[in-house]
Amino acid sequence: MKDLLPELCDQFEGLVKVVEPMFTSFGGKERFSGQIVTLKCHEDNSKVRELVAQDGTGKVLVVDGGGSLRRALLGDLLAEKAVTNGWEGMIIYGCIRDVNAIVGINLGVHALATHPMKTQKRGLGDINQEVSPLFDELFVSYQKNYHHDKKFSLISFSFKDNSNLIICPLTIHAFNSFNELSFYGNPFEIISKNKLSKSNIISILNKIKEIEKKNNVKKISLLLSFNGCHKSI
Repeated sequence: MKDLLPELCDQFEGLVKVVEPMFTSFGGKERFSGQIVTLKCHEDNSKVRELVAQDGTGKVLVVDGGGSLRRALLGDLLAEKAVTNGWEGMIIYGCIRDVNAIVGINLGVHALATHPMKTQKRGLGDINQEVSPLFDELFVSYQKNYHHDKKFSLISFSFKDNSNLIICPLTIHAFNSFNELSFYGNPFEIISKNKLSKSNIISILNKIKEIEKKNNVKKISLLLSFNGCHKSI
């Protein structure tokens, strides 16, 4: 079976972000893709149950369970319901259970690990919450661990208004005589959900000036990114 991911990474190296290899495949469907629906919850799969009961045709459910290894957010019954309602797959930053049954279900399932304990049912969870995307958070975490160096200080920021969400993974790199704003030595990105408005740009510049003044920054390495366009300055 041909592995397409290396080819995609080769052809779109500047656009593809790959999460660090922390997930294990447990489902019966090896390959899956689709429109992402996000869910943020902690040791409570009430909203997972709610979502898999809805039409999921052409969709992938991404569950940010906070990386908890104490409860399972998915079992075989919910996996079967997801297939019945057309879901392509689920990516769970947490645990699942009933793995012997789930491996035989035609659903893509990736999770951190397995745990036999079910969750509490408190009805808690945020669906499609406009926060920093899970994979961007994991990418920042990976970079932090990979570049375990006291010369780097992680000071990422994000903010949103009524029409836009802006994320900026950012570090200060300490040299002998000055500090540099970058992302672990690489140009940092201001990632914008929509095209930057004038007020967005003013807010970003004010934030960078504030950081620059507070931390004796003498060099800035910046990459602007929005709507698939990139610009280095």
